[in-house]
Amino acid sequence: MSATPSTEPSSTPLAGPHALHARPQAGACAAPGAEAFVGPYRFVHKALLAMLSDALVKLGQANEAPPPISLSLIDQLEQVLAACGAHMAQEEAWVHEALKSLAPRVVAPMDNDHIEQSAQLGRLQAAVQALRASPEPEPGFMHALYLQLSQFVGEALAHMAEEDARMTPALQAHFTPAQLAELTRRWQAAWAPWERQLYAHWMPRALNPSELDTWQQLSEPLP
Repeated sequence: MSATPSTEPSSTPLAGPHALHARPQAGACAAPGAEAFVGPYRFVHKALLAMLSDALVKLGQANEAPPPISLSLIDQLEQVLAACGAHMAQEEAWVHEALKSLAPRVVAPMDNDHIEQSAQLGRLQAAVQALRASPEPEPGFMHALYLQLSQFVGEALAHMAEEDARMTPALQAHFTPAQLAELTRRWQAAWAPWERQLYAHWMPRALNPSELDTWQQLSEPLP
């Protein structure tokens, strides 16, 4: 990958929801698309799962025999794994910190999942780096990598579903739709250029038309 992923929230004064006062008075300015906004998880999770699914299918189709594994597949694997790592760090900075004092029993299991997923992610990234160093792997390497990625994708599916089912109601209990939309705008504005490019590619492939319209409104530049 040509760019180093950024996993930190923006260095500008735009902070996560813990910097916002819960339940502001009616009439506060709302971000575009905020009126029925459900929270920051749905759109980005759909895009990540689309990326992971596509990478898994292409890895499964890769032939272990010569010619060597294509560099484009290796690039894709590196990029989707970097996106997952960046997303986990950003979730913790933007969302988990906001809810730790408000809904600690909801946040704690998600934090624990992230610890295990980070370890899995590190092992996958090391395997992909080994593949880049030697794109004509030993017999069995590609299938072992496929199984390793399959396990990560399966656990990511379950984890993201649980996040959406548990974290979203907790956010909705403490913050208004307008606040959650504004959080999502700020979070997206903090993405590194490579992340913006990646999500711009995958959001139209992952979201339904109504969701895509809302996401595009929330992606407008901050004032």
